[in-house]
Amino acid sequence: MSPILRSYRLWEEPTGSFNSHGLLSSGAAEKDIAWHRNFMDLYELFDLEDNWDGEDAEAPSIELIENAISYLNSLQTTSDMPAPSRVIFTQDEEIVVEWNYNNNYLELTIAEPYKAEWMIVDPIGNVQHSEVDLQPQVDPWQQFNVA
Repeated sequence: MSPILRSYRLWEEPTGSFNSHGLLSSGAAEKDIAWHRNFMDLYELFDLEDNWDGEDAEAPSIELIENAISYLNSLQTTSDMPAPSRVIFTQDEEIVVEWNYNNNYLELTIAEPYKAEWMIVDPIGNVQHSEVDLQPQVDPWQQFNVA
């Protein structure tokens, strides 16, 4: 397994209190569960093989999937963004992450490693696009060759 995949909060169990029906009732726990579901969707992409759709679509590259996981992990841990509404892999070999939040539609499209595009559509239909660089942070352990 790649070192990048070992360090994610994905494997942490959601926390919170249980209600009288035995279900987690904390808002934070529900958010953790929603993020967890999306990370699991991304991890399932590792299992795709070429022709996964029956129409000769190529499987996503490991680098593309790892990059998406890394970026979403940073959003989860450093922002107040809600969990995405869904994560999909398209026949165009893109990972698309969607949010429907406060009557806004946000879409993050990762078509190649380290590059992505945001599209935001506000409630009255105004559309904004912006590109984002997803270059990984330099790991000081690797920078100084410390094992």
